[in-house]
Amino acid sequence: MMQESVIYQEIKAEGRREGRQEGRQEGRQEGRRQEGAAMILRLLPRQVGPLEDQMQTQIVMLSLSQIESLAEALFDFEGLADLVAWLEQLQRFTEQILQVLQQRWGTLLPEVTAEIQALSLEQLSSLENELTSWSDTSELDVWLQAQDSPDEQLDSASKRP
Repeated sequence: MMQESVIYQEIKAEGRREGRQEGRQEGRQEGRRQEGAAMILRLLPRQVGPLEDQMQTQIVMLSLSQIESLAEALFDFEGLADLVAWLEQLQRFTEQILQVLQQRWGTLLPEVTAEIQALSLEQLSSLENELTSWSDTSELDVWLQAQDSPDEQLDSASKRP
């Protein structure tokens, strides 16, 4: 039987190893995101004053790249209004980019939409500049994959002896 063959068993074992590796990588990424959000929530009140629960929830929901971007921006904030403006700018810019992409190529896959919604302001700006020269969504896919590369490089660098 095919399920008993050595090749089948090797392929199955390899699939399990890859699945575990992906799970560990996603777990590390999620842990970094949660720790970053916790750090931001400790620092922001010192910089801008107390945060309402709704704003705390909004910050906890940010992606890792957005949290990293907020961490850099928060030292320039002079008050709560600056934080609110930063969050609104992120939301507006994300909606604007999604609208441009949808006008250009129609409805996007939910996964692509989610990836774009997770981009930082800096990444959105870069995307805006790049997409004018693209002819189809395959170039967007390549660009989005490249946005994951810095984290993967960090993960692989931390594994080196």
